[in-house]
Amino acid sequence: MQFSARTALLGAALRFADGVEPLPDVAELPVRAPEEGELAAMVADRLRGEIEQLWLVEALSKRRRGPLAVELGGIITNLYDTLSRHRVSIKLVDRCASELPELAEVWFGQGRSGLVLVLTEYLQRRKALRLPGPAPLVARTILETCVLWAVHLHWDPARQGPLDTAAVPSTLAGLLTRGLLPEGEST
Repeated sequence: MQFSARTALLGAALRFADGVEPLPDVAELPVRAPEEGELAAMVADRLRGEIEQLWLVEALSKRRRGPLAVELGGIITNLYDTLSRHRVSIKLVDRCASELPELAEVWFGQGRSGLVLVLTEYLQRRKALRLPGPAPLVARTILETCVLWAVHLHWDPARQGPLDTAAVPSTLAGLLTRGLLPEGEST
């Protein structure tokens, strides 16, 4: 398959697979191949829009605060829900970014690394949290645990039976929150 056909397919999948945009009418087919830099710009715009609405960002800006257990549990649940809503795009970008350097820069730089930095800042600001290791390591562990359950396990060939997605966010929030709360504070 030619590079332009592959990028056209990737661009279409990023636009339509997770329902971000409605499917095109038959008259609009075939979809055009994105111009150079357009895929990276599309992913960057989507990342910006989603990150601005994360409870994590709202907690850092003090627009969303509450009891520590509720706040942290809400942040983890919201992060899982956001990742889950975009699971197809995340999987595609994660797999294809290594072949498209401008996409890799956006995805691994602004996306993953940026989110780890924001989580790290939150963990460091909430002094009452009991971190079992360095804040960046704890932040990356939270993010990757959510990504594993929200994205990757849906394509796991070893998975047996359907994934009970309704139970996952609260289970992750409970598990991760309990490990970070100060002694005596409960979820």
